[in-house]
Amino acid sequence: MRNLLYIVVTTVILTACVGGGKERAVLDTAQRIINDRPDSALAMLDSLEPSSHDFSTENLRRWQLLRPYVLSF
Repeated sequence: MRNLLYIVVTTVILTACVGGGKERAVLDTAQRIINDRPDSALAMLDSLEPSSHDFSTENLRRWQLLRPYVLSF
């Protein structure tokens, strides 16, 4: 089960690197797993940081809200 989670997370992250609004998919996945797997959610959110300057305003604000929430766990 854990391996499946890592495969899904890796796939989402690699897909996000392609661009075209894919960061929203990563944000959706991170938000879904944030309560059950905060460490995985944080890794996903941190992987988006280098490209955060290219985010739409909506995705940037969402990323800025989710990251401190994960760190509070």
